[in-house]
Amino acid sequence: MFYSVESGMLALAGLSVAWPWIVLSAVAAFAGGMWVSSRLARRRPRQDDLDATIAGRIDHEFRTPLSVIIGSAELLCDDTGGGLDDERRRLVEAIQRAARRLHRVVEDLTLVGQLQTGGFAPKREPVSLAQVADEVAEWNRVDAATKGVGLTVEVRDPAWIRGDPARLRQMVDNLVTNAVKFTPPGGSVSIVVRRDPGGSLEVEVTDTGVGIRPEDRHRIFRRFERGSHAVANHVPGPGVGLSVVEAVASAHGGRVRVDSSPAGSRFVVQLPAAAVENQVDEVHP
Repeated sequence: MFYSVESGMLALAGLSVAWPWIVLSAVAAFAGGMWVSSRLARRRPRQDDLDATIAGRIDHEFRTPLSVIIGSAELLCDDTGGGLDDERRRLVEAIQRAARRLHRVVEDLTLVGQLQTGGFAPKREPVSLAQVADEVAEWNRVDAATKGVGLTVEVRDPAWIRGDPARLRQMVDNLVTNAVKFTPPGGSVSIVVRRDPGGSLEVEVTDTGVGIRPEDRHRIFRRFERGSHAVANHVPGPGVGLSVVEAVASAHGGRVRVDSSPAGSRFVVQLPAAAVENQVDEVHP
């Protein structure tokens, strides 16, 4: 199979041979993942059991090749021996972005499968939402800049809680990715982390995008549902991102609020004060 790449091909001495195969592997994985996710997005609610099975298969079949593609691309980009010219480096960086995007889709579909089979059990360990916001912003910064969208982070509190670091990153990343997708060039996306007067923690993602149509608001958190703007403008995605946001927030005892208008949208994830863990020794720079 295309992902059984020999480690020797990844040696820096063999860059000129390895990189075309990595390009082909990345294209094949990305195209396959997008096809499967689009098929899932068109399924009806009565097929939830089948969806869970398919999501499980996607996790099994795509995780290993994606790890190889991402790791190989990182190794190529880290080469300091001059093995890549500027054009090839841009290609490898594009592979990295595309593979990470597909990896996010796989993570979302994996969680959907766990939710539908009752297998979702988030970890509980100290997590700083301020750090989560910074990491997610870095993941999305290149895509935002390429599109001409400003991306900022404002941290008003280190925001320590006990929770699942990977799932909290996934939750915030879905909000930011959506915001960037639906914000036109020249617009902006902001992430704010704060503590409200009652002691609860909030992560707010605001954009100046197209907004959510009133007829879509009652269903945006449903699995495999896509809004009118996404369908009309052929925006890629399986339609599970906001359902993942709601599920992760709920699993941490929180909730999601949304306000939207033609001038943009604002999503706020609120986590209850009972979930907060004080970490006074950690201060966000």
